[in-house]
Amino acid sequence: GDSGGGGDGDAADADATDADGGGGDSGDGDVDEAEVAAAVAAAATAETAAKKAASLAGAATKAATAAHAAARAAAAAVVEVEEKAKVVAEAAAHEQQWLRSRVMLFFGLCSRRPLLLRELVGVYINARPAVRKAILKRVVGLVRAVGSDNEDLLKFVETTVDAGAETLVLQVLTTLTEHKRPSTALVKAVQNLHQRLPDARFFVPVLGGFSAAHVKRLLRELVVLSPAVVKTVIYRLARPESPHYSPLSASELLVALHAIDVGGGGGGEGGSGGGRVLLRRLIDAIQYCFDDREVFTQEVMAVALMRLIAASVIPPLFMRTVLLSIARFPPLQRFVLTNILTTLIRRKVWDDARLWEGF
Repeated sequence: GDSGGGGDGDAADADATDADGGGGDSGDGDVDEAEVAAAVAAAATAETAAKKAASLAGAATKAATAAHAAARAAAAAVVEVEEKAKVVAEAAAHEQQWLRSRVMLFFGLCSRRPLLLRELVGVYINARPAVRKAILKRVVGLVRAVGSDNEDLLKFVETTVDAGAETLVLQVLTTLTEHKRPSTALVKAVQNLHQRLPDARFFVPVLGGFSAAHVKRLLRELVVLSPAVVKTVIYRLARPESPHYSPLSASELLVALHAIDVGGGGGGEGGSGGGRVLLRRLIDAIQYCFDDREVFTQEVMAVALMRLIAASVIPPLFMRTVLLSIARFPPLQRFVLTNILTTLIRRKVWDDARLWEGF
């Protein structure tokens, strides 16, 4: 009985052992589904990334190819532009040579018959800037060769009233007066021209041919011209260099500028304007005088101030000039105190609001 019972127990133990062993083997062989899914997802992501990388590489290759093509096209365009520029430059040089030969031929004929210059006016007005420049350059030699006493040349000056030809006439006048004082005949021709074509710039080259009184009358028209022209006027009148002549001394010029009536407008380049415009231009002209310290010295200023204070009517800009003078030349302070201010008191400066304010 014991032996049989033991046998049954051993058999049961063996079955249990087999069952345990079988169960353990079965657990070790199970596959984790989450890990598999993760691995599959990772593989898919890697594949996608690889495809994107391949796509980007392809795009980069295409971009590089396009860049090379663009570079080649740009290089070709540069070569083409350089070739065209060369062609244009050669054409321009050829045109310049052609133009120079025609201009020289025409001016060669004009040197024998200056009256032919009249035919040039219409061409000049309608010409391109390059042609105008060539004409202005060549006309200088012609005028020098012909001279200011030539009647045909004087007739050209007097009768060229065409709008657009002013610069050509000014070039002729400037050349005629560059080495000699303007003749009476030339001054008369300019006056006749101005009556028909009222441009005060024509007077600038021939200022040395007028009397002092005439220049003083012209100053009103001249000060309203462009700043560059006004500076030229001041320079020509204040710094006459041989053979040029100025009918006014530096102090007389300063006094004449102050004496200009600013009650109305002024004509000339830039159009007419009211009294304020004229006053502003007059202030600028006087300032140009102060800027030239070599000519408008302390002594010149003192003489001018004494002449101005002695005038029957003291100019409205007088006190401004007094203040500028002592600011520019401090030694003039004592002179102003003892001569100018005391005279202003005797003349009851307080009766004039502008002078009194400056005082």
